[in-house]
Amino acid sequence: MELLDKINKVSLAKKYSDQIELIHYRSLPSKIGVYYFLSEDGALLYIGKSIDIKARIQSHLQTARIDARVARMMQQTVKIGWIEYATELEALIYENAEIKDCSPLFNRRQRRLRKFWSWVFPSLHSTQLDLTAQSDTVPIFNQIRYGFFKSRRAAQSALLQLAKDADLCLKTIGLETGSGPCFGRQLKRCNGVCIGLESKIDFLNRMMEALLPWQLEAWPYSDALCILDKNANVWHRINAWSYQGSFTTEEEARQYSAKLTYRFDRDEYHILKRFILNHADVK
Repeated sequence: MELLDKINKVSLAKKYSDQIELIHYRSLPSKIGVYYFLSEDGALLYIGKSIDIKARIQSHLQTARIDARVARMMQQTVKIGWIEYATELEALIYENAEIKDCSPLFNRRQRRLRKFWSWVFPSLHSTQLDLTAQSDTVPIFNQIRYGFFKSRRAAQSALLQLAKDADLCLKTIGLETGSGPCFGRQLKRCNGVCIGLESKIDFLNRMMEALLPWQLEAWPYSDALCILDKNANVWHRINAWSYQGSFTTEEEARQYSAKLTYRFDRDEYHILKRFILNHADVK
């Protein structure tokens, strides 16, 4: 596996016990990076990230004394590997990608969706939502989307539950047809927009508030962002909610021409969104 060829490794002196020891434990860096637990045959058991690799691994060893699942993981671990990164953003991005690419036994199972379903408003003042399929290789540039679902059925089920929780009119959002009041009105789960008792503006405001946790923003910039991480004096390049790498100078970041296939990932989107919000040096 190409990943295993890249990582630094140290071996355990013995398999997990109450007094586990590491050969060359001091060689583990107290630096930012991604770390890996490997079994005797080299299989990946766990991938994690930390701003202090040595301290985080020590925490796993301590937790194994009181947590049966962590203890099982440590019993199978015979090598620990790591890759150092200059910034926490890089560690977050690569940890997320490698967990999905490698599916380690003890990580929460995650997978990439090559195609996902989202809700969109077809026009500015519409109260109805359209369900659209999106390929992960098509950049999200121009339209705000709501939700990230693996199937049409999952998207419809989630919107139905959201409507019930927020007392939204199923007829007005397009999930119910027919004349007269919606079925939810009879159950007092609708404020009456379908029969004129609630204004469409008030309904739309409530609907937007309910949908906010689902929102996937359109990329709001005309080109890639180049952001200086002052803690490490490193420039990050981000485009269309996709991380394109780190660079030593702003010029290198701006001149970079992406050769890799674009791929949208919801977790990467949230990582990058938080990073952008937390950094004022956006250019």
